[in-house]
Amino acid sequence: MKKKTKKWKEIRLFRRRWRKELKRRKKRSKNRRFNVKQHSHNEKLRLNISKIIKTILRAEEQFSIRDNPNETIDFLNEIQNALLKGVPVHIDVSKVKDMTVDALLYLLALIDNMKFKEIPFYIKGNLPQNAEARDIFVQSGFLNYVNTNTNTVLVTKDCVQIYDGRNADSAIAKKLCSFAINKLEKKRTEFRILYNIIMEIIINTKQHAYNVNTELPKWYAYARYSNSGIDFSILDTGFGIPSTVRKDWFERLNELIANIPILKTSDSRLLKSVTDGEFRTKTKEKYRGKGIPMIAKQNDSNYINDLTIVSNRGYIMVGKDQKDLITPLRGTLYYWRIE
Repeated sequence: MKKKTKKWKEIRLFRRRWRKELKRRKKRSKNRRFNVKQHSHNEKLRLNISKIIKTILRAEEQFSIRDNPNETIDFLNEIQNALLKGVPVHIDVSKVKDMTVDALLYLLALIDNMKFKEIPFYIKGNLPQNAEARDIFVQSGFLNYVNTNTNTVLVTKDCVQIYDGRNADSAIAKKLCSFAINKLEKKRTEFRILYNIIMEIIINTKQHAYNVNTELPKWYAYARYSNSGIDFSILDTGFGIPSTVRKDWFERLNELIANIPILKTSDSRLLKSVTDGEFRTKTKEKYRGKGIPMIAKQNDSNYINDLTIVSNRGYIMVGKDQKDLITPLRGTLYYWRIE
């Protein structure tokens, strides 16, 4: 009996060691495949640079996800697709006359994602010739995130330059609120709701906008003072609200009826249901999913104005406009104005 027990112990020990060895070999093989793929990408990029093969992509006059979503998102996705193919890219924004920083936030997110994946790329660009668009571009702080030979990175009191992060950072929310207090000359107590709005978006970004397969869990925030008001833009690069909404049986049934498009649940309809509070999140927790309806109510009460949410193929300006986009946005963009 003792001999049998000793034998089984040896067998179990052998199996345990063999499983570890298999995991080690599998990991080594995976790393080898990644290195081969990365080397191939490096060679392709080097060859294209040496042959002066590049893609010139020109932005439209209106460079804005909020005001011109389809063309702007399509343009930005073209940039990423070219970079993934190992083609050097030159971004021409010289003809841009009307822009919002949300487009720069999304471009920055695409660049950060390439860095996160450790995929080498080559990208250059210029600045708008239009004076107003150029000022917005330079003052946003975008140039702080890229290598540039220009010394035109300006610090201005009329905006909070781009911030990014992966965690719920209350210090950023306080900085944005302090900026609003100083510019709009109101009491600190009047901006508690603004603080709650910002924190709710950032917390949502951290808690249920991602899972383990997300490429780069990150948010970007920006605020700018103009015409006696402040424009706020926050972007998160998660799966997007429509992708995280847990659909009920009726929505599942609608999606199966492909021959009746009018019954299919669109992303814009899902966004509308989110702002109305008619959904539960993937966590199935009753207390989740209340933040965005709270934000929408502040828009209805005119505490904030022009609340716009763009996520996947959904676009909604709360209480004003609702439509589906041709080109999806990866993640969720929030915009609002406070006066």
